[in-house]
Amino acid sequence: MVQTTRATAPQQWRSNQIEYGTKFTQELAATYDTPPATGEIADIFRVKTQGLFPERPMVFEGNEDEVGDASEFPNDQYEVSRDWKLAVTARLSAELGALVLAGAMGDVESVVQQIDTFYEHTIIPFVKGAAQGAGNAGGVQAASTGIRYSDGPGQNIASGVVIPDFSIVGAIGNVAELTHNLQGSGTVVANGDPFQTPVPAVNQLRCTNVQIGDAASEESIVDALEEVEVTWNQNLDSDSAYIAGSGVVRGQQHVGNRTAGLKLKFKQHSTDTELVNYLANTALKCIVTYEGIQIPGTETPEVNYGIIVTYYQIKMMTRAMSAGAAHVAGEYEFHVQRDASDNYFDVVANNDATAYLALAA
Repeated sequence: MVQTTRATAPQQWRSNQIEYGTKFTQELAATYDTPPATGEIADIFRVKTQGLFPERPMVFEGNEDEVGDASEFPNDQYEVSRDWKLAVTARLSAELGALVLAGAMGDVESVVQQIDTFYEHTIIPFVKGAAQGAGNAGGVQAASTGIRYSDGPGQNIASGVVIPDFSIVGAIGNVAELTHNLQGSGTVVANGDPFQTPVPAVNQLRCTNVQIGDAASEESIVDALEEVEVTWNQNLDSDSAYIAGSGVVRGQQHVGNRTAGLKLKFKQHSTDTELVNYLANTALKCIVTYEGIQIPGTETPEVNYGIIVTYYQIKMMTRAMSAGAAHVAGEYEFHVQRDASDNYFDVVANNDATAYLALAA
């Protein structure tokens, strides 16, 4: 065996740039996995990340079981399926937060406020089984027009990318962290479009208030609050997304039974009602507010860049106590339910973007 050396010194790979198309679309099976052409990812929103690299698993089967092959060893293999996935953790911002939540939950109504000063986006879970379009996904998970990323040798676009879940976690007063998974159809194409320079500015958000109580009166617990965790999971049926005609990649994504979650950690006081509510299995309402700086030009009232999450009916599910140096903290996990009007979880995002979903007809 003749040993040879590389013609040039190897270049180490590094992945630290991701660009999201700001429009997600509920595509039909015929167009779900169609990669965008060069220059077709409009209204790019870019996230500069550190040390992230997408996984591109491929599943193969050997031909050892083929009829007529007498050997115990295969002499070839065939691709069965391929995947593309990436887990992203970034600082929560008004821009990225609204994009991720809209892409995951799938139904957005965007309304301009205060004479073209800012946009208020009401984001709710799309209605399963309803007709697709007119602001609703109709049971088909929202897919991005493309996620462009750097993987060392060059830039690629992963198509048919969905957001199966997200979580927002943060100590009170600190910039919250937004963690979300990205899952593609498995199709990846090379793309030579340059990344935006510089990285667009974002408005980072902190948890500034949590109100909890019965539906008629929510009380702020921000003075005692230590940490908040907001979660959402689409429970995608990803294994069944390899449909007839889609080959080795996914052809369309559908959601399962979706779940929302809420965890709160706060200092306990002698006058707290949490223990009473926990023991009595009391139905509560909770509003979690994340805010940044004031949106320029807003007046009476002044409006900040922000995301407001509302849980319409929750009940305390588990309770754990931990003792600190000067206080006792209670950690509560809540069961998210629907109220009498069938509301359970929604988000209002305030920022400069005009829209987030481009719905397929």
